[in-house]
Amino acid sequence: MRLPAGSTKAFRTFVRAELEADKVRSVQPLVVPGLIQVKSYARAIEAAAHRYTKQDVRLDSHVATRLNRQKRLENGELQLHALIDEAVIEREVGGPEVMEEQLHRLLTVGTRANVTLQIIPKTAGAYGSMSGSCTIVSFPSPADPPGVYLEYPAGGAWVDNEADVVRFTTMFDDVSLVALSPTETAARIGRQIGALGRQ
Repeated sequence: MRLPAGSTKAFRTFVRAELEADKVRSVQPLVVPGLIQVKSYARAIEAAAHRYTKQDVRLDSHVATRLNRQKRLENGELQLHALIDEAVIEREVGGPEVMEEQLHRLLTVGTRANVTLQIIPKTAGAYGSMSGSCTIVSFPSPADPPGVYLEYPAGGAWVDNEADVVRFTTMFDDVSLVALSPTETAARIGRQIGALGRQ
């Protein structure tokens, strides 16, 4: 997969790992995970981050990379378990129409056998790694230990220290216990779609 010029070493490592992975677990306090973003939502995210990207890197290149990464999920080659903060589905990224398209996408992918979506309700209070997203990448072979990608403005970090990875996987399990079930999550997304329609 061709990555945009100027991609960080950590991001390149993450994308290569994702291409070989069989399972991705993600905690997202700020945005919809890239693996399930629609194009218009991805464009709005990238456009808003223009202060953190190099000027010679075109927005279209970033969006294309993000959409290309979705192919393995769509083909059923990759499992995704995403924990998404309730505030993410309420924030109108790109405006109401874009957000409605994105929410319908969440409902659609949430019915797939290889995808588990859970909303972390506001009533859960503080949880895990609220300072930024955390993506745990696991591989089919036990000989290949999992790694973690931490994303932050203007970069990211790839974590493969075993003790640190265990901390992140344990945190993921803790957060999944306070998140809504997939059925409750679908109902919550449906209510948000209804709220957008009433605007």
